[in-house]
Amino acid sequence: MYRNALIDFKNWFFSNDSKPLILRGARQVGKTTLIRLFAAQNDLTLIEVNMEDPQSFVTLLKNNQPQDIFEILALERGLDELSPDKHLFFFDEVQECPDIIRFLRYCYERAPDFRVVCAGSLLEFTLGELQTSFPVGRVEYMYLETMTFEEYLRAVTGSTKLVDKLENFSPSNPISQAIHTILLNHFKSYLICGGMPEVVSAKAKGKGLLEMEKIKSAILESYYSDFPKYTQHTAMKPDIALLQQLFSTLPNQIGNKITYSKLALETKAEKVKRHIDFLEKALLVKRCIHSSANEPPLRAGINEKVFKLLGLDVGLLQTQLGVSIAEIIDSKDVNKLAKGDLTEQFIGQHLSQLNERFKKPALYHWSRQSRGSEAEVDYLIELNGQIIPIEVKAGTSNTMRSLQLLQQEKHYPFAVRFYAGEIKQESRSIPDQSIKFTLLSLPLYAVGQLPRLFAELSSE
Repeated sequence: MYRNALIDFKNWFFSNDSKPLILRGARQVGKTTLIRLFAAQNDLTLIEVNMEDPQSFVTLLKNNQPQDIFEILALERGLDELSPDKHLFFFDEVQECPDIIRFLRYCYERAPDFRVVCAGSLLEFTLGELQTSFPVGRVEYMYLETMTFEEYLRAVTGSTKLVDKLENFSPSNPISQAIHTILLNHFKSYLICGGMPEVVSAKAKGKGLLEMEKIKSAILESYYSDFPKYTQHTAMKPDIALLQQLFSTLPNQIGNKITYSKLALETKAEKVKRHIDFLEKALLVKRCIHSSANEPPLRAGINEKVFKLLGLDVGLLQTQLGVSIAEIIDSKDVNKLAKGDLTEQFIGQHLSQLNERFKKPALYHWSRQSRGSEAEVDYLIELNGQIIPIEVKAGTSNTMRSLQLLQQEKHYPFAVRFYAGEIKQESRSIPDQSIKFTLLSLPLYAVGQLPRLFAELSSE
């Protein structure tokens, strides 16, 4: 299946000044498959080394001679020669041998022409523990998340036609009602299937809802099974029962301001915080932090104590919440299902992928906790040097009280609403004030087109 990250991977491999690559992402988002697919598409010999298996070269890592190790790996595979433009070295499950991470420094310094990539299901814990021995400045990163809606469309339809429609529509060139309906139906299916590659692959092969549900349930169970492994890769040993409890209850908190003491009533807030940190490090949850920034960067205005949580994938969330598949399929406005949690998760997991893939994904929102005047705008993002507030709304309501309160305070020139309707651009003003801004309303399925649409809007 096609992944957008293939473009980034190709740029990395063929660049003259590339460094060893650490591919980061949650378990089962397709890291290993991506590397294998890239090698196959570019006629490369992939030298794949799984560090969960015994490897003859491990004792030689301390010598810091990558060329020697590369030759050993080639000989073990019956290769007669090694060529930087024909071979790709892939060390998988490197959390089982942290010395591989340190070894990357010497790959960069002593064998810079060869391309080396590392990944691992629990890699984030290993990276956090290396500290002073980490090869700073001698590696680069790429983050891989779940499949986007556009990637899903290409996979399940076997065509780029619908993606082409999405990539060419705009306020002046809207999608026809017939295509809009087709895309909405695919969007509903995505809420059920989600973006985990194994589930999308099953859907693309014509497997039914029951088979997809079995795969999603197995993925969730594998995450539970991973929790005991965390203790092997971190000095601070987690409470496995508490991790399991939090992972089970957090889906009910999607989009809500998190109060640690309410997540586990019998547990101290500081302990709950540490265990949410574990889940975040495993990339199973994402923090969406409050920012009060008036201008970019959003991180300059954050309050880390005020945040909400999102899960990894909307399809997994649908399974965890037990939202009726029939209700999703029959719904005229899915934003009204599960208090809007599914659509807020869908938008959030796509917004986190809008930045360059070498940057760690980050999510922000705005909230006001004044007594009697609480308000929240679902997301804030940065595009083209501007902060864009984003609301995810049911129906076609024009009130958007929280957005108006934000605009009274911040005066951002643009805002975006994702809803069940069609694309629409309009000028808005705040009652009794001389504050005006442009509101771009987009169908939920068009979130991946936001950077392009905003660039076109800004150039007008």
